[in-house]
Amino acid sequence: MTIEEFSQIFPDKQVPYELSMLLTFEQQYGRYMYSKGFSLSIKGGAIIAGWSKENDFLKRLIPFANANEYGAVYACWDDGNNKPVNEMPVVVFGDEGGVYVMAQHIVELLQLLTCDKRIAVSYNGVSYKDSGSLYASSYRNWVNEQFNISAIDNPLPIIQNAQDAFKVSFDAWLTQYTYTTITEKEAEERFQLADYIDTFWGDEYRYILLEGNVVMEGFVDLNTLCRAINTYGIIVDGNLTITGGLLECEMDYGETLFVMGDLQAKSISKGGGEFYIKGNLMVEQTIYSFLNQGQLTVEGNTTATTIFSEDQYFKFGGDVQGLLISTGKIEGLRADFDTTEPLLDELIEDDKNSDHATLLQYVHDGKPITKEKYR
Repeated sequence: MTIEEFSQIFPDKQVPYELSMLLTFEQQYGRYMYSKGFSLSIKGGAIIAGWSKENDFLKRLIPFANANEYGAVYACWDDGNNKPVNEMPVVVFGDEGGVYVMAQHIVELLQLLTCDKRIAVSYNGVSYKDSGSLYASSYRNWVNEQFNISAIDNPLPIIQNAQDAFKVSFDAWLTQYTYTTITEKEAEERFQLADYIDTFWGDEYRYILLEGNVVMEGFVDLNTLCRAINTYGIIVDGNLTITGGLLECEMDYGETLFVMGDLQAKSISKGGGEFYIKGNLMVEQTIYSFLNQGQLTVEGNTTATTIFSEDQYFKFGGDVQGLLISTGKIEGLRADFDTTEPLLDELIEDDKNSDHATLLQYVHDGKPITKEKYR
């Protein structure tokens, strides 16, 4: 990553001095090589957006580094006091849920990294394990020379001081954007979830609960959204409208989507999760499902340009409008085709299988997936 690329995520494209120096160090010694699990990054925005896509939320956060290799992200938080970026508190968004204030400013985070321990972040808190990065000693010496700060072995005092300073204000700000969640046990008691969904994880596992008629702007990645806050799916007590596409690409037993009303989206690509729609399913372009672990059930009517079930179970309770291709199992009507013949030639692997990766990209990009004579 170049300094020009890194600068794109900062206001006015001005990289804080401390981070520009760290980038130079990282370019010399390598990513993840000087503090366990840590590296600078410009790709944390997707993780942050998994919590909320509201502009007021996103513009107050600057995700600038991977906290570990599994999806946790460090971000500077603008607390509204007109601080320069290098004086903003640093927070971590966990790969298994949880968001916590970690340092009062960037230099404190640099000191935190000298402990050379991999961070784990979940709803249960922050913990550290493992150590022994190849260039940890070089990093400690560099931090001391550049910023006159000493290496530490115990990160907890720095975290506690940051929490004392910013936890109350940060939590109050965050709450207005976070989702309500519900346990699987509560979902069963309230919605009789077991009557509709076959895959269960345990009473205390949680789902996002959306109540009323909900609009989600843009493209929605169900895996990213749910995993960002350690949930196993979404329950919608009402209608759900997604202005972009909906993606659930987990290969084995992915996230659940249970909609009590109608679901409307531009496109749907789903893998191993279960989708159950009690109302109507209205898709502007393509519905594509793959993998035999997953299933799609629609009690109402279904409309789409093309519906392709690749080795997956579909059950339709109402009318279906659109070209229906199935190499899986369909209940409720017969497919128009039981081979991949209607697909564009570049999307066909054989008569029962597609070029999965390319087809997913076509659906994501809003491109037709069938030959013109079948549209």
